[in-house]
Parts: sequence; structure tokens; C-alpha cells
Amino acid sequence: YKGVRYPAEIACERKHLEGAEALAFYESDFYAGMPVVTGHAWGRGEAYHVATRSNGAFYKAFLRDLCENHHIRPAADTPEGVEATVRKNEKGECLFLLNHNSQEVSVCLESGGTELLTGTVYAPGDQLKLEKTGVAVLFRPE
Repeated sequence: YKGVRYPAEIACERKHLEGAEALAFYESDFYAGMPVVTGHAWGRGEAYHVATRSNGAFYKAFLRDLCENHHIRPAADTPEGVEATVRKNEKGECLFLLNHNSQEVSVCLESGGTELLTGTVYAPGDQLKLEKTGVAVLFRPE
């Protein structure tokens, strides 16, 4: 996929395009040359099919490309192992940061706000430190 080799680990399927576009191909065995990742425009949307199970590196690259192509941005730019979600209402939004790591990490905040658990006020570009397995809730008013 995009010049990088990823493993085809289980349940490899043989596919025929029938209108879909091939995005990646098998390289070996009797599958060689057959499409393994396909995309197809349908109505106002798109569908994708991966004809095998690959590894985490493939899915990370593939999903990153899909998100970039469709202008889907994460709730926050976080280090590996930090989950970010946003909840909104008429008063503003809360950014929830959950550190699943066993060490402290820092998150660079794109926009400021008040951390509700500590009362700390952050400006855009500030670093918010999350203890190991720590949580932060950043409120940003409308």
C-alpha cells in the first residue's frame, strides 16, 4: 500500500474490481497481482474493502489517509496512547484526554481552556501534562 509492504496474515480473498479502484495488490503466492485493498465511489459516499487481515501499521496508515482525504481531524493531536474525545453543548465544549500509558506524557493544546479537575487555565500552544493513566477535562466556552 503506497509503496510499503504490509503482511497479509489471514483469510486472503481473491477480488475482481467490477467498478472499484485497486489501491494495493498482493505480491506473492497465487494471489500475486490481485487487488487486496479497493475503493469504490457509491452515491454520495465511498466504500473500501481490505481483503485480508494485516497489521496495525497498515491500518494506521490506511485510516490516516482516509481521514486526510475526507478532512476528518482528530479531537486533539495527542501522543501515542492518549485518547481524546470532545463533547459539545450550547455552553461550549469539553475535551477529554485519557492517558492509557504507564508514564507521564505532555499534550500540546491547539486551543486554550480551563481544566475542570484542577482549575488550571491553558492558552493555545501550552503543554498539558498527564500523569500515567491520568485524565484531564478541558472546557472551552462558546
